[in-house]
Amino acid sequence: MIQEKAAQEGIILGNGYGTNKVDSFRIANFPAIKKDEVKTLKKFLRKNL
Repeated sequence: MIQEKAAQEGIILGNGYGTNKVDSFRIANFPAIKKDEVKTLKKFLRKNL
């Protein structure tokens, strides 16, 4: 699961909502995330999706 891979790299991805909860993930609102954290997230997503 992508959330488990992310956690291994220190990234926390939440579960999605409703009927898609099992098959999706969510990310905190971007104003709460620092620019270097966004870069790390982008690098992780490119590598794992």
